[in-house]
Amino acid sequence: MNHAPLSPPNPQSESASTTEPTATLPFVPYTHFPKAEAEPERHLGQGARLLMRESWREKWVQYTPWLALAFLPVQLYAVLVMLFFSSFAFVLGEPMVLVSTLFSAAAAVCQMVALPGLFRRGRSGWTFLLYSHALVFVDCMLGLDLATALFVVAILWATFQIKYRYS
Repeated sequence: MNHAPLSPPNPQSESASTTEPTATLPFVPYTHFPKAEAEPERHLGQGARLLMRESWREKWVQYTPWLALAFLPVQLYAVLVMLFFSSFAFVLGEPMVLVSTLFSAAAAVCQMVALPGLFRRGRSGWTFLLYSHALVFVDCMLGLDLATALFVVAILWATFQIKYRYS
């Protein structure tokens, strides 16, 4: 039997195959800010080192609009309470509370606008969901709420993982 000699494995090819995803989709901007969307997509989307399982992506897309709808009354109630108390804080010289409340209100509005698109799996639904999460992230960073910011990054990761399920 004539066998070819075994050659040592190429370390570059092994490391490339373990860190690179198997199939990445080309970048397609869904928002009105393609340059701002491209970098998070590169790190959190299809090119990320950690990818969501296909079955989880489908479940995430299936249940996201229902979860958003279920938590919307709680979110709106919280924003109204925050508006009431932030007006007192603003008068007492603490304007960041009002700024945080306005970010929360804008995120709630974006989530309400996203609901119809999420149910029909349209691009606009994903776009406004991303805007909502981005506003919450900015609010967390302005308030130095790092624990919530890490949670929002995890939600943003999931949002970019399911991006191309919306057409």
